[in-house]
Amino acid sequence: MSAVSGLCVEDEQSLLLQLKNNEFKFHASWSTKLVSWNQSIPHCDWNGVTCNKEGHVTGLDLSSEAIDAELHNSSALFCLQHLQNLDLSYNIFYSSISPAIKNLKNLVSLNLSHNDLEGQIPMEISQLKNLVCLNLSSSSSLNLENPNLQQLVQNLTKIRYLYLDYIDISAQGKDWSNALLAIPSLEEVSMRSCNLSGPIDSSLGRLEHLSRLYLDNNHLLSPVPESFANLKKLTVLNLANCNLIGDFPQKIFEIATLSYLSLSYNFDLHGSFKSFPLNGSLQTLKVTGTNFTGPIPFSLFELPFIEHIDLSSNHFDGELKPNMLQVCRHLQTLDLSSNHLNGDLNLNMFQGCHRLQTLDLSSNHLNGDLNLNMLQGCQYLQRLDLSYNNLSADANIMDANLSSFPNLEILRLSSCNLREFPMFLRNQSQIFNLDLSNNQIEGVIPHWIWKILQVSGHLNLSLNSLTSFETHMLNYTINLDAIDIHSNKLNGKIPPFITSFFLDLSSNNFNTVIPHNIGAQFHSVHFLKLSRNKFHGDIPHSLCNIPRMYLLDLSNNVLEGTIPPCLIHSETLQILILGKNKLKGNIPNAFPKACDFFILDVQENQLSGFIPKSMISCTNLGVLNLGNNYISGYFPCFLRNLSLEVLVLRKNQFQGPIGCLENDESWPFLQIIDLAFNKFTGFLPAKAFTASELMMLNIELQHTLFSSEPYIVSSYSAGTSQYYSMTIVSKGREMVWDKILYSFTCIDFSSNNFEGPIPKELMNLVDLHVLNLSNNAFSGKIPSSIGNMKQLESLDLSNNSLTAEIPTELASLSFLSFLNLSFNHLVGTIPRGTQIQSFDASSFQGNKGLYGPPLTKIPNNGRPGLMLPPLASRNDHGIDFKFITGMEFGVIFGLAIIIGPLFFWSKWKIRYWKYVDDVLCIIFPQLYLDYQRHEGQWHPVLRWSR
Repeated sequence: MSAVSGLCVEDEQSLLLQLKNNEFKFHASWSTKLVSWNQSIPHCDWNGVTCNKEGHVTGLDLSSEAIDAELHNSSALFCLQHLQNLDLSYNIFYSSISPAIKNLKNLVSLNLSHNDLEGQIPMEISQLKNLVCLNLSSSSSLNLENPNLQQLVQNLTKIRYLYLDYIDISAQGKDWSNALLAIPSLEEVSMRSCNLSGPIDSSLGRLEHLSRLYLDNNHLLSPVPESFANLKKLTVLNLANCNLIGDFPQKIFEIATLSYLSLSYNFDLHGSFKSFPLNGSLQTLKVTGTNFTGPIPFSLFELPFIEHIDLSSNHFDGELKPNMLQVCRHLQTLDLSSNHLNGDLNLNMFQGCHRLQTLDLSSNHLNGDLNLNMLQGCQYLQRLDLSYNNLSADANIMDANLSSFPNLEILRLSSCNLREFPMFLRNQSQIFNLDLSNNQIEGVIPHWIWKILQVSGHLNLSLNSLTSFETHMLNYTINLDAIDIHSNKLNGKIPPFITSFFLDLSSNNFNTVIPHNIGAQFHSVHFLKLSRNKFHGDIPHSLCNIPRMYLLDLSNNVLEGTIPPCLIHSETLQILILGKNKLKGNIPNAFPKACDFFILDVQENQLSGFIPKSMISCTNLGVLNLGNNYISGYFPCFLRNLSLEVLVLRKNQFQGPIGCLENDESWPFLQIIDLAFNKFTGFLPAKAFTASELMMLNIELQHTLFSSEPYIVSSYSAGTSQYYSMTIVSKGREMVWDKILYSFTCIDFSSNNFEGPIPKELMNLVDLHVLNLSNNAFSGKIPSSIGNMKQLESLDLSNNSLTAEIPTELASLSFLSFLNLSFNHLVGTIPRGTQIQSFDASSFQGNKGLYGPPLTKIPNNGRPGLMLPPLASRNDHGIDFKFITGMEFGVIFGLAIIIGPLFFWSKWKIRYWKYVDDVLCIIFPQLYLDYQRHEGQWHPVLRWSR
């Protein structure tokens, strides 16, 4: 007898009361079962309790009872020996699953899902051999490693329903596939987000009873086996976000029982639609964010039960014909956005879709008149998006009667050539999201536009020609989650009635001081953007009174005064952008110990002083832009433990060496560093910035670090930057980047006093896109390992003292579109037969020993150069005198006699050798002057270039 059964009593009613009164803490106000248990009523009549004819408890359903308890070994629960069905789902059970679960040997169904269980799933569950249904899903802290999946289910031969969502299984494709194959009776399997790997075993097609399979959100990196088409009872297949590859088998679309298919967000999954069987059962088809191509067949819309179609963000093309959708009697969702569809948009085609709730045709190539009167038959319409097509704003849109759409919540008509506000909107009252951006609407924002929006709604009127707000709106207070009116012609004062969670008034013509009480006016704002206006005066200290502000952007104005220390001391601000103003003084040394800054941008002001030491507390700081100020001091080595991705110190008064970057642990996430136009000196550390994973790894990431999507406000609060623009010098000119890919990398050390050779280790930054070392004192050869930098697009080494020939490896950089090697001491021929010769001659000027296209064919206006021996016979460390004629030897010997005494005449030595260098480059174009350091002095040495 086990320890648990030894404590058990025969009175099952007493056991249940022990659970209620002693073990299970629950909220009486939320309970509908436990709260009603009463000793005066037979326990078999209690809510949630099921008994057999003998009065034994066979079923216990305590789901959604808000129970807060442990499942410990001595629980009375494990004494209910006759229990067959146990449901404790949607509670707050914590701790691990007790091994005493094995005492419930008659269990047929066990549901512990949606709790806070943790730890290893016990092997004892495998002893419950009568289990038909096992549901442990949504316990994100559970794992299945020892035992593994195969060991857990090896004895559960009667299992038909297996749900293990969000459990860390961490199994390879062969392992988890074999575990499922050992249970031929399986009907439903759900293993979402289980950390499964691929490939998917084609043998799974032998599970002839399988009807539902959920494997979404795993990293399978596998094709979909064509054998899945053999699953003749399959009704649901969800393989979304699994990193699927290859071509999707066409035969799976032909499974007669299939009603739900989701392949979304598999960006490397290819496929197309041929035709769909007219007797098919398909109700939901989702392939958004895949690589499907070709036309959309008419047979898809003829499917008798089709309700939801989402084909967005693919490469579908062809014409959207009016007769396609007239047969969709059950269609509720149609999303064809972000494809290449064309044709004349005739909204009459949707009048037969009486149940249509969502229609999204945005970002295609549709044309025609925008006449919403044609949609009046769609009385259940909730979401309509026709943005970014080639539509014309029909005059009827202004007078359309949409009062028959009482459920309309989302209306997006961005870039639809609207010239005024559609008047039909005045009759709406349920709009949650209204987007009229990027149109040609002029004049006043009407007062009624605010009334039609729900509380917590979103309004986007950006990129129009709006000039003002209707004046009598001063009596209203607007409470929305997001208001975006950037890039208009608004002027005057900030309207006092506007407040929202996200407020963007940037890129307008506001020409006033920022109100001193703005902190009280915008007390609830979290993201405030007032950039690119003409605001002047000081930054109001009342901004510090906003309790939960995460983003503040006041850049590109005419603000003066100093930076309020209270802004720097904020414990909530994550993004502070004050660049391109006239701010003076120091950056306050007031960063809090709980600093949460991710972006700090104060570029192009008149700031001075030093980088504050308290910034060391900002360990999450990813972007630091101090460019174009008067900040002084040494390189900020004390910030090496920050999470910097972008560091800009450009055009300041920094000085000294940067030797601390020899540390391999400095800034592993760095992708952009700009130290140009300072007074940094010394040798470039050999390991400088080679710790950067983004520069070292040749990986093209698919997402964007900096994007300006205005309504994904949740991403701001996550502490990662979804908004930022900056100026980068690339390809010889300044460019403003509004979106910077994670994979974009840049190093600019130009216009300093760096010297010595270019470190070969720098050439290991194989994912670097821009490298600018111009206007320094670098010497020696261009490393031949530069050929490793396959992603390089812009290279500027001009105005240095580089010598020898241009390495032929430079010719292998196929992405190189800007090159400047001018004003060095390079010699020899420019590599031939490559795109290098396609660059303008200005890329090579100022190198007197350099010749070949695009320069002259023979250097120095036809003066022939010295004929050199074969490459193999040259000596890297001096001159091989076997190949020098007597005349050439005499010239060199004579020069040595003349210049010998100058070795001891330090006043003229450097200037003289500069002149000699030029003369020798004329006479011997492949002979160059190098320098060696000996006893603290630099001495000239004649060398042959290879």
